[in-house]
Amino acid sequence: MAGNGIVLLQVSEFTLAGIDNTRRKIIVEGQAIVAEAVNSLATLTIVAGGSGWVANDLFTLPGGTGGVGKVATVTGSAAATVSISSAGYGYTAATGAAATAVLPSSGTGLTITTTVTAGAAPILITGWKIVSNVLTFTAANSLTTGGGQAITVTGFTGAMFYLNGTYTTSSATATTIVVPLTAPNASGTQYALAVLQPNYTTGGLPISYNFIGVNGTSRPIAGIGPLSTPNPIQFTTMAGSAFNYGVNVTGTPNLMKISSGVTEVSNGAAVTADTIRFRAEFANQGF
Repeated sequence: MAGNGIVLLQVSEFTLAGIDNTRRKIIVEGQAIVAEAVNSLATLTIVAGGSGWVANDLFTLPGGTGGVGKVATVTGSAAATVSISSAGYGYTAATGAAATAVLPSSGTGLTITTTVTAGAAPILITGWKIVSNVLTFTAANSLTTGGGQAITVTGFTGAMFYLNGTYTTSSATATTIVVPLTAPNASGTQYALAVLQPNYTTGGLPISYNFIGVNGTSRPIAGIGPLSTPNPIQFTTMAGSAFNYGVNVTGTPNLMKISSGVTEVSNGAAVTADTIRFRAEFANQGF
């Protein structure tokens, strides 16, 4: 079953309009990759209910990014049950983590034990081969060997664009990912990325501003601080899909909202593979 999603911003070469000495901005363009989040919140269990809470109060938890919990019910003013509003990413399972109320809530003393989903970091594909309708990617692979995992492949261009998409793995080894694909025999050495296909969350998916390169690893951009958020950021489909991509600025960090026409994608639905371009403007040296 797919886990919670995250939007990764990939740059192969920086499209920086430069540092405008008047407006002091840095413009970055690249591909947005929707992936299953690594270490998103999976369950929340109350250790201590605290006081000053009312139903529907929101709270954050330490140790990760973008995770938001909600007080579902209370006993007196103590939280009795809680739920996950946004699963975030980058968390470590914790016992008795102290919740921080999101204004206007004034609740205090709530502590939570958390579990997280493992997910998988982007996997670098270095080559591919199609033989008898079986596509084998050469990759630094971390998937299970038994197959059955839904993955999204992005990054192929030109005549190889047809290799992008969502697949269910047949099997995997330390260096290969095998999937079915009805296509003529062929092979190549192009680079691409494979990620676990995520589920959508109502309101949008958190956007990570830790840029990644073509190999899926971190690629910082000089002048953009680690806590910077862009204003504005835009997403556009490059594959002519039926999906529209907006930005929900009320989320922390901002969220990518996906719609089919004017209707938001259903909560829990698997995110359909697409080639998405992003354009973001950051304040120079906005640390």
